[in-house]
Amino acid sequence: MNNDKRVIKGKETSSTIIESAIDIISESGIDGVSAGNIARRAGISKSSIFHHFSSVDDIRLKVLNTITERMLGIMQNEAISSIDEFLDIIEAMLFNNDQEYQKTSRVFFAFYHASLFSKSYAEVFNNFLNQTIKELEAILKNLDIKPSYTIDTARLIIATLDGLSIQINITKDTKTYYASWISIKHIAKKYLKETQK
Repeated sequence: MNNDKRVIKGKETSSTIIESAIDIISESGIDGVSAGNIARRAGISKSSIFHHFSSVDDIRLKVLNTITERMLGIMQNEAISSIDEFLDIIEAMLFNNDQEYQKTSRVFFAFYHASLFSKSYAEVFNNFLNQTIKELEAILKNLDIKPSYTIDTARLIIATLDGLSIQINITKDTKTYYASWISIKHIAKKYLKETQK
């Protein structure tokens, strides 16, 4: 029984470390993650951090994996039956006012930039991209999009989401980018209907 409590406490501490690192990255970027900053935020000692993780880089990589899993989970949970519903879900992702979602998005894009310079981050992003393309392809197939269009359409959707999300995160100007999205949505709807079987 004592052993079970220690395992549970260890998992809770690991989770607290990761969530603290996510908060720090959301507020000050990846470089803000240090053992001292995490310890202060989590209310634990530095030695406790290194009991659970071998290095700060190990924590950063775990944060990236956690964030990409959350982002992928958003799409995996959707049962989509129409093009309009699909575009509405993309819109909800882009213009989501939920604080947790916005924090996740900021951390995602902090690593997005860093992946240009880190092989391990780039590998996680490539895996995420491949999984996202598969999820989008499955959604598009369910919407009766011709198979020859699904992968290119999935990539176009990802590029659009990334570009708009980056601009929204940087400028905080949702009004301007919402107007842009309405134009993109109109074009996308027409395109998707033309590519249906």
